Amino acid sequence: MPRNLGATAGDRPLQLASATVFRHIALFRWSEDVSPEIVTRIADELRTCAAALADVRAYTCGPDVAAAAGLARVEDRFDFGVVADFDDEEGWRRYDTDAEHTRVRTELIRPALAARVVVQLRA
Repeated sequence: MPRNLGATAGDRPLQLASATVFRHIALFRWSEDVSPEIVTRIADELRTCAAALADVRAYTCGPDVAAAAGLARVEDRFDFGVVADFDDEEGWRRYDTDAEHTRVRTELIRPALAARVVVQLRA
């Protein structure tokens, strides 16, 4: 049962789900020379990898739409984000150490990176 947080989003109360998940959030800033084709390939391969892992409960990734629309200040923006939900920390660890995920990270993501920020939290 969701809990009311006492705050509102427009005209509706914000709700906090009672089920806890282990959430992984990663933000990437790409190097200047990274092409849109590489970014698309990274997104496709990350989604394929996540879909193959039973521990992944929810997964979304993609380019920053606010930056593309000119809505974010350049110095504050990251180019790409990943949000993945797991039942627990052990599920995230299996994802993080999965051979295919490691390959995508090593062969595609790291060579394209200028900066990276990652956080794991219980949501």
